[in-house]
Amino acid sequence: MTKLLNFKNFQKGGKGMCKKIISAALALAVAFGALSFTEKAFAGTATSPDVYVNGKQITFTTDSSPELFNGTTMVPISQIIPSMGATVVYNGTTKESTITDNDGTVIKVTVGSKTAYKNGVPFTLSQVPYIKGGRAMVPTRTFSQGFNNTEVNWDGSPNYVVGIVHDTFKVPIIMYHSIRPDAPTGTGSGADMPTSQFAQQIATLKNAGYDSISFDEYLTYKTTGTLPSGVDKPIIITFDDGYENNYTEAFPILKQYGMKATMFVVTSQMGQKPGSLKHFDWNQAQIMKNSGLIEIQSHTHDLHKKHDGVNGPASQSLLSAPYYHETQTQYEARIKADLQTSYDAIKNNIGIGNTQTLAYPYGQTNATVEKVALEKGYDLAPTVKFGVAFKDSPRHQLDRITANEGQSGSSLLTEIDQYSY
Repeated sequence: MTKLLNFKNFQKGGKGMCKKIISAALALAVAFGALSFTEKAFAGTATSPDVYVNGKQITFTTDSSPELFNGTTMVPISQIIPSMGATVVYNGTTKESTITDNDGTVIKVTVGSKTAYKNGVPFTLSQVPYIKGGRAMVPTRTFSQGFNNTEVNWDGSPNYVVGIVHDTFKVPIIMYHSIRPDAPTGTGSGADMPTSQFAQQIATLKNAGYDSISFDEYLTYKTTGTLPSGVDKPIIITFDDGYENNYTEAFPILKQYGMKATMFVVTSQMGQKPGSLKHFDWNQAQIMKNSGLIEIQSHTHDLHKKHDGVNGPASQSLLSAPYYHETQTQYEARIKADLQTSYDAIKNNIGIGNTQTLAYPYGQTNATVEKVALEKGYDLAPTVKFGVAFKDSPRHQLDRITANEGQSGSSLLTEIDQYSY
């Protein structure tokens, strides 16, 4: 059913979140020290909501864009159906749309009638379908009523975002940072977690039937639909920054439970102590990689820093925004050189696999970054937007879930289940 979401209840770390959050469409500011970031707001309005299917925004023709009608979001059925892997045939004489899903379900919807049919069984639509711009407009609830295993979620205010999830298989990506015995408690932070709590979360995920996969295996799933043998509930575990305690504390626990993980490193800081915590070195990275459980991937070479506010915007990383004096060409050349340096450092020190992945510093990115990342051979890139990944999620916009200090394993499982996309 369509659900109205109150985003005022969304709090840092997933506490107080409404059930089934439309996370890929969330304008969110999370602050925990150096890991703070701000997500972009969406452009949906009361006159034309944004619509996503399985995490991908749908582009509509101007004459048949979505609109709110008597409190219901109406969408052009012919432009939604292909994104759901189904087909639709419109009969201009009877004004009936016949939809055939990939599981054989047949849905019939007629302009001017609230009565629709699923495999011959009638059901009642919330609004009467009508014609706009030559296309049949139907309420979004049509999809949750007519299709199997389909949910529709609506953010009525302030962003006007509709999310449709259709019979899809989600892959949660969990994000950690520092793991250490003496991490402060009571913070609710995603930046630092006690070792005992990390162990409890990993044990809970394993006992719940989750098997961790690599980004290489996820890319294979995206391109072929095939998961590793025996994996029914895939999950990806990630660590940002490359702290030495990932090697000394997290790695033994991952080995204990046979769980894979990806560690995103700032290659200029390998073996260094740029802040209060030391980063693991290349020898430690090689040991972890040789275990077959750990991937070492890029968090840039030296762009995990914010601009100083004088020469560049203080709210943005050196990767996600140019210096004020830089031209677009100079900006692209600078970040291209950094990503190449990071790629080469990993390749030359420990070797690289088939799939290269980039984690954006502070989760900040833009179209230029994604273009350059693709050019430099980075196949995938997770953000820090709250949500889960799907088979058809954009390669350089993979949502993640932050695991927070003070969060029990069962709470983490509940959070994973909250995300529609």
